[in-house]
Amino acid sequence: MSWWKRALPGDLVHFPGSQEVDHYLYTPGLHGLKAAELLKAGKVPGMLCGDQLILPPKTFCPDERLSEGEVVEVEGPFIAALVTVIHEDFYGRKLEEPQVLAFITAQGAIGGYIGVVKASPGDVYPGMRVRPVFKPEEERTGAITDIAYWEPVAD
Repeated sequence: MSWWKRALPGDLVHFPGSQEVDHYLYTPGLHGLKAAELLKAGKVPGMLCGDQLILPPKTFCPDERLSEGEVVEVEGPFIAALVTVIHEDFYGRKLEEPQVLAFITAQGAIGGYIGVVKASPGDVYPGMRVRPVFKPEEERTGAITDIAYWEPVAD
């Protein structure tokens, strides 16, 4: 059998070599597009599945029907549910200043975001309220990295 002929209509045909691609185009889908628009506008996206809030938004609700939810702006309050202080980088070198990372969620939400909290490590604790600080508008791309960091909110 040659490379050009197939034994069965469903068989794959293999051509040795490579194909160059000028660029890749990733489409985020309708939910991803709405979430990106919210991030670009300086808002935190979430997803309503019935009366349940999901962070970050998903393509489908995690219910037994895999129904389609609605992407919405989450206004908070946001809570640093889990907190850790990083003193070393990936290579074991001591950082000039410790970094505070937190798992950030909203009241009653399922899931959350992981982000840097700009605060002194001694002032951060699980359950503290935080708010997002976004990059300047002209630097936003519609990605989760548009949230530059989170900062504590005075109680």
